[in-house]
Amino acid sequence: KSISDDVGNILSKSQSMAGSYNFVAHQAKQGNEANDNIEEMKEVGKASSSDVAAQQATLGQSRVSRTQAEANLSIAVLDLTQLLELPSPEGFAIAAPQSEEPRPCSKHA
Repeated sequence: KSISDDVGNILSKSQSMAGSYNFVAHQAKQGNEANDNIEEMKEVGKASSSDVAAQQATLGQSRVSRTQAEANLSIAVLDLTQLLELPSPEGFAIAAPQSEEPRPCSKHA
């Protein structure tokens, strides 16, 4: 197994973790908004205390999922920086490549 295979695997894992984190963070944001809405509904008598409690439980689970996704992403970045033998993962980020128009290959004679 070559180092380029290891780097490729870790890059793939990191990309997957980043996507997962973004999805979970979005869900947590929606959970916060839903919690605010149900609280407002309770204040005007359109939601019960049990509705609010159920929403708060869902929000709590979303926050746990977000924390787990953050930890998984941090571990993936740490794995990659260690494999690349960087001194620290601090300041290290993975950027998605920008797509470019394919260029024709030039042959050298």
